[in-house]
Parts: sequence; C-alpha cells; structure tokens
Amino acid sequence: MSTNIKLLLIEDNQDLREIIEEFLEAYGFIVLPAKDGQEGLDLFERAVPNIVLADVLLPKVNGFQICEKIKKGPRPVPVVLMSALYKTYSMQTEAKTKYGADEYLIKPLNLMNLARLLCRLLGIEKPVRIKEAEPAGEPAPESAAVAADESAANPEAVDPATRTGSLYVLPDAEEEIAISDEEETELDLDRPTFPEAGDLVDWPSPVLIGEIFRRKLTGKLNVTNGSAVRTLYLREGVPVYANSNVAGESFTQLLVADGKVTAEQLGRTERLARERGSTVGKLLVENALIDQADLAAYLLREVDCRAEAVLRLAAGKYSFAEDDSWLEKIKRPEINIFDLTYQVVAKQNSEADLAERYDGRVNQVVFKNEENLLLAGRIQWREEHLDAFILIDGKRTVAEVAAESGQSLPVIHQLLYVLELFDMIRFR
Repeated sequence: MSTNIKLLLIEDNQDLREIIEEFLEAYGFIVLPAKDGQEGLDLFERAVPNIVLADVLLPKVNGFQICEKIKKGPRPVPVVLMSALYKTYSMQTEAKTKYGADEYLIKPLNLMNLARLLCRLLGIEKPVRIKEAEPAGEPAPESAAVAADESAANPEAVDPATRTGSLYVLPDAEEEIAISDEEETELDLDRPTFPEAGDLVDWPSPVLIGEIFRRKLTGKLNVTNGSAVRTLYLREGVPVYANSNVAGESFTQLLVADGKVTAEQLGRTERLARERGSTVGKLLVENALIDQADLAAYLLREVDCRAEAVLRLAAGKYSFAEDDSWLEKIKRPEINIFDLTYQVVAKQNSEADLAERYDGRVNQVVFKNEENLLLAGRIQWREEHLDAFILIDGKRTVAEVAAESGQSLPVIHQLLYVLELFDMIRFR
C-alpha cells in the first residue's frame, strides 16, 4: 500500500521539531513544519495536510486554539496535541472533550509509538520504514513543503513514486529496516549488574541515573557525602523531586543569594512560620516580599540545584530502593535531568575517564536510537556538540563525526557520553 500523507507539525522548539520531522519522514510522512501557532494555521490552509501534530504551549496561537479552529472548520482532520507541562488527567480529558483533540500525548514522546498512533488515526495498518530508491533523473524539490504546496488542491492525487525521485511509501509487504542484536552495542557501563548500593567512584552519579532511566525504575536514590545527604525521587526512571539537608540548596537560601530577600527578612519569616504553623513560602508571599511567580520559580530551582549537586559529586556512597509509596504525596513535573546531566558533563573535566571509555570505539559507526531521540530536544546544546550531533547518521564512524564537525575527540566524547547515558545512540 502506498500513501502520500502530509503531516503538519507545529512545534516552537527547533531541536524537537527537527528530530520529529527526521523520524517521521523516514516512515514516509511528508512533514510540514511550523514554528508557531499562526504559522501553523496559515500552513494548514495553504498545504491541506492529512493530520496535525501540535504542541500546546505555542507562540501567537496555542495548541488548544489550533485544534478548536480546525475541528470547527470545513476540513476537520485528526489533531494530536502534545505537552511536557500539562500532564493531568483532567487536562487530557478537556483537550479531547472541549477542544476536539483526537489524542493528547505527554512529552517526552516515544517516537515509534507516535508513528503507530498517527497510522492508526489515518487508517494505515502500521508504520514501515521507507527505502530510498535511485533518483528518477529529476532534481528534488528544496523541501517537502514545496511539493506539498504544489499538491495542495488535491492531496490524494500525488503519486508518491514521483514526488521527489524517492519512494515515499508505507507498503504492507516491506519489512522494516532494522539492525540485528549482534550488530548493536548498548551501554554496558563495564558492569554486569546494577548494584543497589555502592561507591560513587565505581558508579558515578550520571551513570547511576542513566542506568535507572534505562530500566524505567521508580524509587529513591540516596547519595551521601560526609554529612550531606541528598535524595532523588524517580518516577519511571526520571527524577521528579530532590531532597537535601544542605542549607545552601534550599529555595530560601537561593532567594537570599539572589537578593530577592535579605537574611534578616528571611529570619523573621521563619520565626513567624514556626509560631503560626505555616510555611515560609506562603508567608513570604503574604508579606509581599516575593510574589507567587517568584515562589514557583525558586521551588523549581531548589529541586534543580539539588539534582545538579548529586550529578556533580565525585565521591560518596549511594543506595537505591524501588519504592512507589511516595507517588501520591509528591506530584511534581519531571526534572530536566537530561539537560542538567549535559551541563555538568560539559563543564567538568573528566576527559581521562571518557577517553578510556570511547577510544576503543573511534572506528565504530554511531547511530541514533530513534525511540529515545526526542530527549535530545530537551537539551540546550552547545554549538560544538550540536554540530557533531547532526552528523550522527548511522553511516559515519566516531572518527568521521569528529573530523567532519571539526571538533576534538574530547568534545565528541562528552557528546557520546550524555547521549549513551540516556540510550539515545548505539554503536556497531
């Protein structure tokens, strides 16, 4: 079965947009990218897509408004909304009942599941990875959007075999291109098992967190260094809260450090909170020392600060226990552990350890694990790492990625380390 499905992708994060676009195009979709809500609506009218995938928090026009406009218009195509912020059951229900969304997805996405969902909504049996054909002798359009605009009047009339000189098909008979288990090398961390307790010298914090992420474990990771005790609460492998007995890592001390309140003001508020049985944050807002937005922002910073402190520890002890008893008590958004880990790795000088890990892979081909690739969009990449990341295509070796990006091997090692920790790349 051949098809010529046009998908309108509205996502303001450029990295995420490009990752989703690259993945879905590999499965035969013609992806029409838009960076904000208004651009998306304009492209919807001009290009006549078959399905829409839109983020909720968008500049100019939000995803809910886009969905509502499309569903009330003359061409109510399927609309899938996605968000990393609005995760509650009530929000997901409202997206469908009030705004008409066909599905509501929580980021980070599983890209393969996304492809299956899109196919189901379109009445296609399953996503099948396309195979590139020999050029048909005619130059390809500059982008998929060009071909899409040319066929806007009749989206079903375009022959997928002649659109660009490559076969954009989702045939039932074709087998999905895959790499055998023997050819793939997953992160083994040079350890046969994941010990529940041990030393950070043997299991550095980033490696611990990466391993817990890979196994999608829910529980508590306790890390001690001298008298300092920190605890990460992880839900399905991703931290959602962090506790610490280090005073400087509390949101109140962060407020003082940034000059939002004075130490004297904080001291008076803490005494008053004890007397009234109230919370310091609530009283700081009631006394107009900070506003509600400041309180929310600094509570998030507190958690990030504690998680970053765990990642930076070079020595200490750890213990991990699977435990979901806290899930009902702690309902927080996910910590962006992916970006925090990257920032720590990029700043710390651990080249000797990384060289030992990756020198033996310099001539191995590195390729992206598409199911976790969307996580890369949550990282604020430095330019030198982004240049190299773009070149990872399943054809180039580590040495070739370094040479063609113009980056040194130490820089490449940092990139590979973070990507491999969170199962975004493999080697063969």
